[in-house]
Amino acid sequence: LLAQGDQSLSWLAKHSRPWLKQWVAQGENGFNPFDALASHYLIAPEDIVSETLQAHPEIHPNDMVSENQTDVFKQYLLCDTTKGYPVKYCCDVSSNFEEKLLETLLK
Repeated sequence: LLAQGDQSLSWLAKHSRPWLKQWVAQGENGFNPFDALASHYLIAPEDIVSETLQAHPEIHPNDMVSENQTDVFKQYLLCDTTKGYPVKYCCDVSSNFEEKLLETLLK
């Protein structure tokens, strides 16, 4: 985003750094821009691969590197075919999704 040179994209790149830093500190290589995925679904739902599954909450060991070592469990919202509330589970994106998302940001 920063390489694009646009003022608004430069702002977004700058203000995304703390969010990215938080994810990297927890052991990730980056982050999923889930809000961007949700908004893009409204614009072009055909770009999002989804299926109907059942959602239900469960508590499991924390899968992230934790700053507080006493927090060893966390809540997860699991989606599968066993039990729960029916939801549209978005599991992938189209092969040209990244290009389309960047085009949307550049408009």
